[in-house]
Order: sequence, then structure tokens, then C-alpha cells
Amino acid sequence: MNDGLNSKKVLLIIVFAITFSIAVVLFLIVVIFNYMNKVNRDSISVTPNKFFCPLGKEIDTPVVIELESLNEVFHQDYGVGDMVVGSFISDKPTLDLANTMYGILQNSERKNEVKEIKQIEIPQNACYIGSVDTASTSIGKSFASGLEFDLLHSDIQLYAWNTVYKLNSGKGGSDIYIIMILNENIIYGKIQQLGNTKMQMDILYGVEIK
Repeated sequence: MNDGLNSKKVLLIIVFAITFSIAVVLFLIVVIFNYMNKVNRDSISVTPNKFFCPLGKEIDTPVVIELESLNEVFHQDYGVGDMVVGSFISDKPTLDLANTMYGILQNSERKNEVKEIKQIEIPQNACYIGSVDTASTSIGKSFASGLEFDLLHSDIQLYAWNTVYKLNSGKGGSDIYIIMILNENIIYGKIQQLGNTKMQMDILYGVEIK
């Protein structure tokens, strides 16, 4: 009788030990995976957005915009192939983001409020196009052929930049950022590359504190 109970206890201890070991291994795998896919903060660099920069200027110091509110209004996942179809192969993601943002700026529908973000910091080296900036006719015509709206003759102020970085795993990435400002209305857009085959577009709508 006692031998039977002892055998069951030993079996339970073995099962518990195996289960615990598996749980620890899985936990470590998750921790390592998350660490390897985090951005190495020391590797981040900001570069001007090459599509918009011919029409504006690079800023020398960061710009901070205080927000009264900020809401998520658009989210979509894309295949990389979807973003590079068209005549502007390298600029297609930037154009898609800018055109989508302009449409939302004209007819925004608020969705989920992003409570944790109370300000946006535009980094040094971002490109700025002001509402009173002028550009050459040749650049303007080339520029207009890619956008679905006339930025050069509007009251919209625009900031655009790219961030280039490496993950802890050593893999590189590059994100595109655009901010449009019309009066106190702010549209904040980002395209993030996820691995080698996917991109993610997120657009937020906010109101600036004047």
C-alpha cells in the first residue's frame, strides 16, 4: 500500500518537475524572442524624407507639439508588394501615407482615443514644409504628379522624416513619419515595416493645444 502511494508521489514529482522545466524554457524563449525583436535605441538615426525635402527645409532643433487629444483613426496591414506597385517605386509608401492622411484631414472620423500620448516630438533633421513656403515650378509639377492634393497651394504645414534602426537581432528597419497640421488639427501618420514581407500603416488624428 505504502509502496503504491510512494510511487504515485514520485510520479507526481517527476510530472511537476518536467512541467515546470518546460514552462521555464518557454518563458526564456519568449523573453529572448521579445528582446531580439526590440529596437536597439543606440542604433536609431533620423533622416529627412527624400520625397518632401526638395520642397522644404530640414529643421535644426526638435519641435514639440502639445496635444489636447489624440485618436486612432486608421490602421491597415499591407504586403510589401502592395506598397511598391506603381511608377514611383521607392516613394510609393510615402505617397500612399500622405494621400490617406489628407483624406482623413478633410473628413476625420474619430475612433479610439490614445490617452498615453499627450505630445508629439518632431526630431531634428525632419523636413518641414510651411504654409508660406514656395518652390520652383519644375519641382512643383513633379511633386504634384505624385500626390492627390495640392500641398504647395494649401494652408497645410507638413513635417516628414524617416527613422533607420537595427533590432537587437541585428536586422535593420526603416519607418516613415508624416505630420500634417491645418489650424489646430493634426494628422500623425506612420508606416512601419514588419519583417521582409509586411508593412503597417497607422494614422492618428489630434487637436493641438494653442
